[in-house]
Amino acid sequence: MKKTLGITGILLLAAGVLTGCASANVDAVPPVEPEKHDQPVTKDCVAGFEGLWNSTPVDGNTHGLPQQTVTVLTDSGKIIEAHDRKLDKAGKPEDLGITYTVKQDKSWPKKSVLVIDTSNDKILETFPVPTDMPICE
Repeated sequence: MKKTLGITGILLLAAGVLTGCASANVDAVPPVEPEKHDQPVTKDCVAGFEGLWNSTPVDGNTHGLPQQTVTVLTDSGKIIEAHDRKLDKAGKPEDLGITYTVKQDKSWPKKSVLVIDTSNDKILETFPVPTDMPICE
């Protein structure tokens, strides 16, 4: 009987120590703050697109990636979004200090979106305007 109580006591003590360790680790992790956005997120329209042109590789090496890009609607030539890698921000070009004049080309596909590198006017990506949701303008 004494052996059983002794073993039970040791098990309860070990469980208490382990539980204390687990809760100590949980308490040590700071809470994660939600991301703050300059613009409210809305489900009514597409405000921008993500890709190689406006993301950072896991290793942080951005050598050879465009420093500034604009996303343009081919039918109107309107810039709907810009990205500046130095600022690490995307948004309206005027909010980022990006001044870029779109040089529309008749060979561009209709009802499409282009991503253009502002340093050399190179088209980095072309894709159709989403049909299931309008573009925010």
